[in-house]
Amino acid sequence: MAQSRNFDTLNELTEALRELMHLIERAADPGAEHRKSRFRELIERIDALGAALPPTERSLRHYVKQHSYAKALAYLEEA
Repeated sequence: MAQSRNFDTLNELTEALRELMHLIERAADPGAEHRKSRFRELIERIDALGAALPPTERSLRHYVKQHSYAKALAYLEEA
């Protein structure tokens, strides 16, 4: 069960990071102002998911804690 929960956390973290990267890429687009609340929500969710990672995910935990979101996403996508 714990392994399944870890898999779910990793999947959710991956999706949140992808959405965040998409928002960052579009930050200068017209109408981006309304995306600020979603940006904050994603950061909070990513931080919570990062804190829930098991100690064995040292690199990933480090990337999330340091707000190195692009590195965290690359790490997840390489796995």
